[in-house]
Amino acid sequence: MRLKRAEIFNYRSIRQATIEFGDQTRLIGGNGCGKSSVVKALELFYAPAKTTVSRDDFFGRDEANEIEIALTFHEFSDQEKETFKGHITESGELSVSRVFSANGGKNNGKYHGVQLAYPAFQAVRAAGKAAEKSEAYKALLPEHPDLDKGAKTAAAIEAAMAAWEAANPEKCQALRDDGQFFGFEGVAQGKLSSSTAFVFVPAVRDAAQDVAEGKGTPITLLMDLIVRSAIEARPEIKEFRAKVESEYQALTDPAKLTELGGLATTLSGTLSTYYPETSVELDWLQRDALKVPLPNAAIRLNDDGFSTAVDRTGHGLQRALILTLLQHLATASMKSEDVTEEMSGTPTEPDLILAIEEPEVYQHPTKQRHFARVLDLLSSGKLAGIGKRIQVIYCSHSPMFVAMEQFDQVRLMRRIKKEGQRESVPHAVSLADVATELDAAHQAEGKFSADRLRSRLHIIDIGVAEGFFSTVTVLVEGPSDRAALLAAARYLGKDLEQNEVAVVSVNGKANIDRPAAVFRGLGIPVYAVWDCDEGTNDFRPETNKALQRLFKTPEAEIVDAVDRITTNYACFRVKLEETLKAEIGAEFYRKKMDELKTKFEITKDNDAQKSPVVMFDLIVEAANAGNVPKTLVAIVEAVIALRPTPEI
Repeated sequence: MRLKRAEIFNYRSIRQATIEFGDQTRLIGGNGCGKSSVVKALELFYAPAKTTVSRDDFFGRDEANEIEIALTFHEFSDQEKETFKGHITESGELSVSRVFSANGGKNNGKYHGVQLAYPAFQAVRAAGKAAEKSEAYKALLPEHPDLDKGAKTAAAIEAAMAAWEAANPEKCQALRDDGQFFGFEGVAQGKLSSSTAFVFVPAVRDAAQDVAEGKGTPITLLMDLIVRSAIEARPEIKEFRAKVESEYQALTDPAKLTELGGLATTLSGTLSTYYPETSVELDWLQRDALKVPLPNAAIRLNDDGFSTAVDRTGHGLQRALILTLLQHLATASMKSEDVTEEMSGTPTEPDLILAIEEPEVYQHPTKQRHFARVLDLLSSGKLAGIGKRIQVIYCSHSPMFVAMEQFDQVRLMRRIKKEGQRESVPHAVSLADVATELDAAHQAEGKFSADRLRSRLHIIDIGVAEGFFSTVTVLVEGPSDRAALLAAARYLGKDLEQNEVAVVSVNGKANIDRPAAVFRGLGIPVYAVWDCDEGTNDFRPETNKALQRLFKTPEAEIVDAVDRITTNYACFRVKLEETLKAEIGAEFYRKKMDELKTKFEITKDNDAQKSPVVMFDLIVEAANAGNVPKTLVAIVEAVIALRPTPEI
C-alpha cells in the first residue's frame, strides 16, 4: 500500500498541516520553514512502541494539545485488502493516526484506525462497563427496531451493531476508533509494518551508522532490496531452501519425537496425586517455516587503491555510497528475467518510503543532477528487479532536484504568523489548477488540459527552477532583459540576491505563462517582462493579450501591443532595448555601447547587451549625463515592492 496523505497536528513547527504524497514528493522552502518537521513526523509515526516525546516536540511547547500524525494509504494488494478489511473506506483509503500526549505514560503513541461505523453506536461502544453498555444499547432499540433485541452481553451487543452496520453501509461514516486499532499497539504496528516501511536518511549523520548492517538501518533495508532481487531469485537458492525445509520437516515429524509423550506421562503421574482421574496431554504445535538467513555485508571503500572504513572517508564520498546503492537498485537487477516475472505479480513485501534530507549535501552540481535522475527512476515503479515499490520524499535547497515539469510534486513550506505564533504551512498546486488558469488566459478551453500540460513543460529551461526557491520571481524573455534588470538594480543599490529575488530567462515570451501560473499557484509573487514586438517578424498579438490577461489586466485595457509598467508586469510596444535607447538618447547609446564593446573586447551588440557588467556601466554613464533610464528603475522598484514584508 502507498502513502497518499499525511495530516499533522501540534508537532514541532506545525500547528496543523495536510500534505499529499505521490511517487515522489519534493519538500522545499527556506531554512527553518518546517521541511524537516514533516519527515520527522513520518518517522515518529513509524517509530517503535514506547517512543517518547519531549516538551519541544509540541507546537509552541503547548502540552495541552496532543500530537497527532494521521496517515492515509491507498493502492492495496489483495492480501492487504483482506488484512485491513473493515478499515478501508468505500473510496479505497485506509487512515491510521498515532497520538502522543504529554503525560501518556506507557500507552503513549497509540494507533487509531478509521472504520465505517454508525455514529449513533459510538455511545454504546464508549461505555466502559457491561451494564452501561447494555443500557445504552436498549436506548437505541425504539428508533432502530431492526437491531437484535436479544443481545444482552457486551460481545453480543458488539456483534449486533456490527451486523446492522454491514446491512446499512449507506448510513455509516468514517469514524476514528478508540485506540484499539488491531488491539494492542505492538499488534497494530506489526500489521502496518507488514505492508509499509519507512527509511529516513538525515542530512547530517555519521555515515558509518547508515552503512552498518543491523536491524532497521538504512543500508540494511536497501541491501535487502538488492538481496531479494539478485539472490533470492536464483534457482539454486530456491532449491536449497526447499531441500532444507523438507529435511527439517522430516526431522521434526511429531511421530518421531517421542520425548513429548514421555514428558506428558511423567507430568500426568504427578498431577494425579493431587487430582485423581486427570492427566496431561502435550501436542506439538504447528511450526513456522524454517528461515535460511542470507549473508550480511561488511562495507569498506577503496579510494585510489586505499581501502578504508566508511567513516574515514570524506562526507561527499560517504553520501555517494548511498547513491551507488540506489543506482544498483535501478540497473543491476534488470538482468534477472525471473525477477521481472515476480514483479508482475501482487507485491508481498512492504512498500518502502525513502525520506532523504538534503540529497545535494556534499555533492558537486553534476552529481546532484545524476542523483536526482536516480531518485526519479527509483520512484517511477517501472524498474524490474526491485523487491518493493518505493516512494521518495526529500527536502532540498537545490534547483537541481526540482524541474518545472515536476511542479505538482513540489510542497513549498513557509512559516506564517497566525494567532500570535509562526507556524509551518505547506503550499501545493495541481496540474488541473494551472491548466484552468492558462485556459482562461488564452481563452482556449481545453488547450491546456492537465494531461497535455506536463508535456508542454519539458521545453522550459532548467534554470527556471531557481524560481521555486525565491521570495519573488522575475520572468524575462532572454539574457539581455535579465542583464538590464540586474544592472539597474545594482545602480539603485538594490541587492536582488539579498532580497531573495530570482531573475530568470525563459527563452521567449511564449514560455512566460506556464512558469508564472505555477509559481503564483505556490504563492510566489511573480513579475514578468516581455516585448510586444510590434512591427517585427516576432509580433504575436494573441500571446501579448494572453499574458496581459494572465496578470489580471481588465479586459477593456487588453491590447495587441503597448508600453506599460504595472505592479506585476511590464511590456514594451516594440522592445526593451528600443525603450532604453529612447530614454538615454539613441546617439548616446550608440557611442557608449561601442566604447564598452571595445573596453570588454566584445564584437556584437547582442553579446554586450547580455552582460550585466556592460549594462551597468552603460546605465551609470547615462545617469552621469542626466539621462537615468526611468523605465528600468520603475521595474526594479516594482519588483522589490512585491517582496513580502517579514513578519516579526
